Amino acid sequence: MTSTEKKTVNYFELVPMRLCEHIVESSGLVTVLVPRFRKEFWKKLLPERLTERDIKIHLDELGSAVWQQMDGNNNVRTICNHLNNTFGEKMIQTEERVTKFITQLFGNNMISFKQGEV
Repeated sequence: MTSTEKKTVNYFELVPMRLCEHIVESSGLVTVLVPRFRKEFWKKLLPERLTERDIKIHLDELGSAVWQQMDGNNNVRTICNHLNNTFGEKMIQTEERVTKFITQLFGNNMISFKQGEV
């Protein structure tokens, strides 16, 4: 393949991988811990006591289910199927909702992707 050729990737075959730590609350909901400062310079410059090291993002039931499925093994299609099986009629437009959520996580550097095995 030459450098001018683009490889087409099916979004549903991509495997999302978490880049942030998380906590599973007793309720089963997930709180994602996004580092406030990613560069070591800022981490060293500001004493830990001045600010919390992480921004806490509390996910709802569906977001928590998606986050827990993003373990580096499940592709987007598998995650959508899991949600449909778990939530049944609560899930409307599963593929659209999941891909939008995952795209937002990627845009905020909370996950990365690897291409799954076809």
